[in-house]
Amino acid sequence: PILKACVNVPIVSVTSSNSSQESFTLCTSPLHNKAKYLVQWIEFHRLVGFSKFVIYNTTDTDDYLSTIINIYTQKHPDLVDVVQWNFSTLGLVDVLPTRYFQTEALHDCLIRYGDQSEWLGMLDLDEYIVPLHPYEAIVDYVHENFGRRIIGSINLWSQFFCNKNNSVYTPEE
Repeated sequence: PILKACVNVPIVSVTSSNSSQESFTLCTSPLHNKAKYLVQWIEFHRLVGFSKFVIYNTTDTDDYLSTIINIYTQKHPDLVDVVQWNFSTLGLVDVLPTRYFQTEALHDCLIRYGDQSEWLGMLDLDEYIVPLHPYEAIVDYVHENFGRRIIGSINLWSQFFCNKNNSVYTPEE
């Protein structure tokens, strides 16, 4: 069967211009019960220069995400937005349809937040953008290397740390 999905996005969010653009917005892929990693992920990326986070939520069975969002809303009202992403109700277990919905979340993020942010990124909760020396923040790297030029995308190299294949590390590592 062919999978189809539809997302209703208010036309005002597509057409309106926001004069106070966020510099760096980061969207997550659908959470799939991984909210316990969210605070660490948000706080790390705040330290390296991201100023807005969009959480694509598929499940919150233990209300953990709601608790986190309530705390952030009280302390930093504009820092985190949650988009309820209800495709998990289809019970997908195959990799390809799951990737399809992850791609749809990325497209939704571009539509909803593309005009509100100077730079927009999409990461899973187990992915981190780590600026390398001499940069202390991703903002520094992007501004120095790309300035205000119009860039369609930036591809970043992956490096895997603490993977499941090697759970014991020496002090030198």
